[in-house]
Amino acid sequence: MNRVIKARAWDERIQDYHYLEDTRIDVFFSLYSEMPFEQSTGVFDRDKTEIYEGDILQRFNREGYKAGNRPLIVVQWMEKPNGVGFNIGCHGYRKIVGSVRKNPELLEK
Repeated sequence: MNRVIKARAWDERIQDYHYLEDTRIDVFFSLYSEMPFEQSTGVFDRDKTEIYEGDILQRFNREGYKAGNRPLIVVQWMEKPNGVGFNIGCHGYRKIVGSVRKNPELLEK
């Protein structure tokens, strides 16, 4: 079984991401080893955009309204009593509204 590894590295200089899928893995890690890495979750939002660690998600219910008392979620790797994984859950609808590096102002509200 082959698993595709997807990641991105934040480049402070250009204020944008470099994506692993743009180059070979060994070249990617040697070029961007000093930059913070964020891994793909393997999950997509309601617009079919891939969700990465560090993304800020807006949660919606089935009717399309903002859901819950925590409307924004920062995607992160978590260790839980029943295992490890990303904190995005598997229920409800999600939309990427930004990332912690590109849009930190979203978390200040």
